[in-house]
Amino acid sequence: MATSQDVQSEAAFFDAISAVFKEHPEAAGKYAIAKLSMEEKLGVDFDRQCGVSRVEGDRIITEFVDRPSPEPQARTRCVETDENGNCLSWVSREE
Repeated sequence: MATSQDVQSEAAFFDAISAVFKEHPEAAGKYAIAKLSMEEKLGVDFDRQCGVSRVEGDRIITEFVDRPSPEPQARTRCVETDENGNCLSWVSREE
């Protein structure tokens, strides 16, 4: 259960993100911020795994796989990063 400190911290975070989107309105429609609650429920370990996404019809399918070494930059592009710039999710360049 979230504490009042958690709620205040998240509110401050989203206030800061809102300010960035207001400062850069051209980017606001291209990006979204998402909580990783579904990934937490699945037990995804982002230190060891990354998401690889593909489009199938009208669905986006993301599978979590062990991180390749080195990361597959030639075939894919990073679409989600953490606060340190580490890629969390890849999508094939054809999509």
